[in-house]
Amino acid sequence: MSDGLADRYPSIGFRIVGDGPRREASERWCRELGIADCVTFVGDVPYEEIPDQYRDSLAFVLPSRNEGLPRTVLEAMACATPVVTTALPQLEPVVDGAGYTVDHGDTAGFAAALSRLVDSEATRRKLGRTGRQRAVGNKSWTETVEQTTALFYRIRS
Repeated sequence: MSDGLADRYPSIGFRIVGDGPRREASERWCRELGIADCVTFVGDVPYEEIPDQYRDSLAFVLPSRNEGLPRTVLEAMACATPVVTTALPQLEPVVDGAGYTVDHGDTAGFAAALSRLVDSEATRRKLGRTGRQRAVGNKSWTETVEQTTALFYRIRS
């Protein structure tokens, strides 16, 4: 990954939280790219510790090809963490003003968006505040969870 983020920002690390069937392949890919030293595979994290993962991050990145409206994006925004996602039609209005969207496969675009965040604490704070306001609004986390749980029970019935 010459001239990549790892080269430009050697003190910045990347965390991948969660597990899945592609973990071994992803770890191998990081070794092949020569970036294994700056990428940490955290694995599964208890749900109550997830907000700390977001808050301890400069940004949340979701370079997904296909999504609905991922809860992870909203969770990161609720924690005032700027987000960088693929420019999917359903994500663009949610992310607008709370982070950046980048065309799928545009690695240079993702790097540029992350560079803007690394280079500017003021930008991170502004985007984080906007994201938090949008994600939380006038509702508490407890109210949101209660409403979501109630909806799931109604759908299940």
